Amino acid sequence: ELSTGYHAFVAELFLTAAALGSAIGDPFPESYWRRLGSMLDFAAAIRDRHGHAPDFGDNDEGTVLALGRTDHRDRLGRLLAVTGRSDARDEVATRLLLWGLEPSDLPLPPARELERDGLDAFPDGGYIVLGRRRGGPDEMLAVFDAGDLGMPPTWAHGHADALSFWLSYGG
Repeated sequence: ELSTGYHAFVAELFLTAAALGSAIGDPFPESYWRRLGSMLDFAAAIRDRHGHAPDFGDNDEGTVLALGRTDHRDRLGRLLAVTGRSDARDEVATRLLLWGLEPSDLPLPPARELERDGLDAFPDGGYIVLGRRRGGPDEMLAVFDAGDLGMPPTWAHGHADALSFWLSYGG
């Protein structure tokens, strides 16, 4: 549904299932981990320096494991933390979501390098991220929802936030 809330939920589902497969000796294919890595790259790209993220599209606040707050912005941060893609660390979430594995045990591809100044495009989802001085105290971050209005062929689930943008300055 091109939704940031559902993105967090589905990424959490995918990570939990794949980590369980690794933990029991039935690993998921490399292509699965590449797709999950891309999902995490998107999650990192849309977050500002303080972890805020836009709330585009539907969001029923679904969660795999209720680890504290269920807001999708918190879950995006937790996913990045437990996979070693941010400096934060959450031991409880890591143990539960990764079934006791360490982030280094997962065959995730390296994180995509974010543009400190410039454009990150996610054409499949219809998002454009424009950043200036990413990570700095005067960071400017704009996320544009420029995707299709709904799902073909009936274009169901189109949302009123299509063609909107989210702007963050300094977090």
